Amino acid sequence: MHEGFDFGVPSTSIYAPNFERTEEDVNVWPKQLGKPFKKAIMDYYDAVTALGRKLSQIFALALNLEETYFDKYITLPAVIARILYYPPQTGEVDMKELGIGAHR
Repeated sequence: MHEGFDFGVPSTSIYAPNFERTEEDVNVWPKQLGKPFKKAIMDYYDAVTALGRKLSQIFALALNLEETYFDKYITLPAVIARILYYPPQTGEVDMKELGIGAHR
């Protein structure tokens, strides 16, 4: 049992040349959660993108390459992400319903 929200960030990146976040969006954001929800999600996206960039720089150094070696390949990372919420389960549990199942 879970609820999910899928979102995409096509061809945008905080590292793209002339990056500018706009209000134009391909996603349908839940109106009942308001702008704070969208801001939190996009802030998270930007933070994870920054982490990915930092990790790629660490990988480059580990391979005895220039720290910025991979930067030119990750200027426009497209993302499709899913946020999941697992509501509390009460009462008898049906073992045939295991949420989203095992991850592999």
